[in-house]
Amino acid sequence: MRAARSKALIRAWLDFLPPPQRPVAERVRELVLGAVPALEESIRWGHLVLALDGGRPLLALATHKTGLHLRRLGRSEGADTGEPAERGLRLRHSEPLPEADILALVRTCAQDQAGTVAPPPPRQP
Repeated sequence: MRAARSKALIRAWLDFLPPPQRPVAERVRELVLGAVPALEESIRWGHLVLALDGGRPLLALATHKTGLHLRRLGRSEGADTGEPAERGLRLRHSEPLPEADILALVRTCAQDQAGTVAPPPPRQP
């Protein structure tokens, strides 16, 4: 029941986007889910949020006046080195979609989150 409700909510979120944003959002969603099929979608804070295997939110697709913003959530790349992190991609509906950049961001985020999961401690005999 919950999965059906979630899918309907995601479809409604997409349907309510302004016409110039809708095809961009649908294509980004298709790319993201194609790159990492294990991602789970939900609507939070008014954004399409993607989490890896029920974990913490990984990415958010947020709307803004001139397009969409695909944002990283959680741990920032470069946080360990003190380097400034790239927080996401601003996607304008008037410009070509940077598909390679989207795929790279999604894969990097998924690898970062997978690397933050600690393995279980060894069993004591």
